[in-house]
Order: sequence, then C-alpha cells, then structure tokens
Amino acid sequence: MIHNSEMTTSVKYHNGSPRGAVAALLDRYRSAPEASARVLLVTLFGDALHPGRQPVWISDLVALTAPFGVSERLLRTSLNRLMREGVLASERQGRQSRYSVHPEAAPTFDRAATRIYAVSGPAWDGKWTLLAGDPDWGSAGQRRRLRRELSWLGFGELAPTSHASPTLEPAVLEDLPEDLGAGVLMATRGEALLGGPGDADLAGLLLRPTALLDRMADLMVRFGEVHAAAGDLEPADAFVVRCLLVDAHRRIVLGCPELPGELVPEGGVEARYRRFVAELYRRLFPASEALLAERFPAGVGPTGRFA
Repeated sequence: MIHNSEMTTSVKYHNGSPRGAVAALLDRYRSAPEASARVLLVTLFGDALHPGRQPVWISDLVALTAPFGVSERLLRTSLNRLMREGVLASERQGRQSRYSVHPEAAPTFDRAATRIYAVSGPAWDGKWTLLAGDPDWGSAGQRRRLRRELSWLGFGELAPTSHASPTLEPAVLEDLPEDLGAGVLMATRGEALLGGPGDADLAGLLLRPTALLDRMADLMVRFGEVHAAAGDLEPADAFVVRCLLVDAHRRIVLGCPELPGELVPEGGVEARYRRFVAELYRRLFPASEALLAERFPAGVGPTGRFA
C-alpha cells in the first residue's frame, strides 16, 4: 500500500482529474496492500522506458509516477533501493541524475518481457523438466529467493523443493543468479510417466499453489469497465491504465508457470485472460505512446508486443 503520507495531494492530467473507470482503478491501486512505488518503477522501466527511452531524468520520473500517488520523496527512496539491488543505475550531470536499467539486469528485463507480452505459450515437445531442490541448502531467505527466481524463469512449484516445467530446458538454470544455483540438486527432462493424472492435470497442479486462475479472473473483472472504452481514452488516462494493467499482469504472469498451448484449454480462464490483456494493451497503446513520445521526443518506444 502507498501510504497517504507518501502520496501527492492531487493528481493532474492533461484532460483534468481522472473520472469513472480510470479513477476507480487508481483508487483500488492506491489502497491495495501490494501497491509499491519500487515495483511500479520496475513496471515503468520494463514497459515504457527500457531500452529506447533511457537514461531518464528524475524530473520525468516524478511526472510519470505522480498520477499513482507517488511523492518525490518516496520516488527517490525507491530509486535508491533499486540501485542498491542492482536493478537500476544512475549517472550524474551537474546537480541532476539520470536513471536506466543496470546493464547486468537488462537480460532479466528482456527475459521477463518475452513472457509478459506473449499471447500464447511456446511450442511443446511433450516432455517435462523436473527440478529437485536441497531442503537444507542456505538460509530461509535464500530458499525463498530461489523459489522466486525459478518462478520468474517459468517453472511451476509442486512443492517447496520440487519444480516442473513443460517448456523450459534444464540449461535455463544457467540464468539463475550465481549464488542460488547451488540450491538445485538435480534437473532432468523427459516424458512424464503419469500413473493417474495426465499432462493437463499436472499443468493444473502447477497453477494451483498461488490461486493464479482466480487472480486472472479478478483482473478481467477489474479492468472490464475500461476495456470497451480503452481506444477512446485521452493519452494521460491511457498511460495510467496501461501502467496499472502491466503492473498487475506482470505480477501474475511472472508467478505463473510457462505452459504450452496444448496444456491451456481454449475456453479456459488462462486462454481468455491472455486474449483480454493483449487486446486491452493494444487498444491503450497508441494514445499512451503519444504521451510518452511527447515527453521523450528523441526516444524509441516498444514495438511488436502482444503481436
């Protein structure tokens, strides 16, 4: 939750104060326990600024995050934390700073974008990759980090030390941070010998632990009112809704195992969710890009997302 003491006192748009569905989305975001200026910045850089519109002056970040209730003080605190974590880097020009994605974090942003903006899952060879973790390895915090990183790569969790994926090869573990690799005891790939459940049932087990299908359904309800009118929004409102959509969607998809189309029922929640998000993003894109192009006239926006 972004606390009131850290929020700006008013929100100004090019077309006045937000109303209707946009206002409702903003109100819900501000009061949500998971609302985070730090995560919002990661969303903003990943969706709109990296790589073609960076480095970014802090004055531009102040303007872009103000509609979400982020004060300049909170913004600076969040930027400093992201720099300590190696997510962002800064450069000084006189008394001002400019920010960009840290070069070592750029591959992580690019891998995440591949998953976030996919309309459907990758091709499948009918095999599964199974990971076995060491329950006694490291600290509790390290084991949580390992589980989080495996989730971001696209693995689903069967148990705290057991993960599976139908699409990822064991070699993808080379992308884990160096200090976490020792937490994986074994990785193997082959056809699953399933005595009871089939492949689709196993895929369902991977979705179950974090109630991902419920979260997908909730997002479609939450953004349903603005969906039909998305193409008619003013640039400032379209930018706000786009940021809120991607912020919510990335939390879901990066916590969701990467499944091939064969394991996603055509009429199921996940398939409908992917189509909903892709269509809404495409409707929001032209107007939101117009706002960003005005602020960053020399920048290059993203292309080909949700193609």
